[in-house]
Amino acid sequence: MVKLLSGLVLAFCLWAGAGLAQAAPEPLDYERWTAIATRAEQVLSAGRAADPALEQLRTDLAGWRERLLQAQESGTPRISTLQAQLDALGPLPETGEEPEEIA
Repeated sequence: MVKLLSGLVLAFCLWAGAGLAQAAPEPLDYERWTAIATRAEQVLSAGRAADPALEQLRTDLAGWRERLLQAQESGTPRISTLQAQLDALGPLPETGEEPEEIA
């Protein structure tokens, strides 16, 4: 019975860990994005790419668009929290220095 329970706990931990690992977004490689965007601009301005090359470029750009949208959406709650904290501080001091009563 103990072995069965231990096995179930282990299986659950592995399953939960796999789910968490999938939920963590992969950091964006902005240098790679810049390279792909630059390549797209060059290909389109040259106007002489073959259809398969254009289709691959479109697939690459669509994938990047999805990743960038996901990154934007995942940062929205954090940005809202930070903005609320900044708003709670009130306006900037006119002199650029902290008032005496706060200092």
